[in-house]
Amino acid sequence: MGRRVGWPIVALTAMTWAVTVGAGSGPCAAAGSNGGMRMSTQRKGVAPSGDTIKKNPDLVRRFVRASVKSWEETKKNPGAAVDAALKAKPDLNRQSTLDQLMVDIDLLDSKNSKGRIGWGAQGDWDQTLAILKNYRDLQTDKTWTAFHTNEFLPR
Repeated sequence: MGRRVGWPIVALTAMTWAVTVGAGSGPCAAAGSNGGMRMSTQRKGVAPSGDTIKKNPDLVRRFVRASVKSWEETKKNPGAAVDAALKAKPDLNRQSTLDQLMVDIDLLDSKNSKGRIGWGAQGDWDQTLAILKNYRDLQTDKTWTAFHTNEFLPR
């Protein structure tokens, strides 16, 4: 496997679920809450090579569409999603997995992306970059568009 640094990434984030394109060392941060304040940071991603994005964008588009659909169905029936996970990994604790999934579902939308699974908003990315610069020593002069695109999301 080659070096991943410098590869574009396509990230499906569990916060505002975005399709992102940027360097492999780009902005990835844990989303969560801090003293009751919700932080809209981008997280959880899939990183195909830049060649995959260039040579087979339809594959990326179909993967993203299927991922968005799976989150839509998961929101409708979290218990069924956990049951499917248990079939793949029977040693999971059902209640713990369901509890974590409910937190993930709660974090799926930001105020900027409410109701649009997969949509990445400039405000969320600006906040992510600011947090990473201030607390994780990210050094970049690139804007959020260097790391993100909604291009592969279903229309």
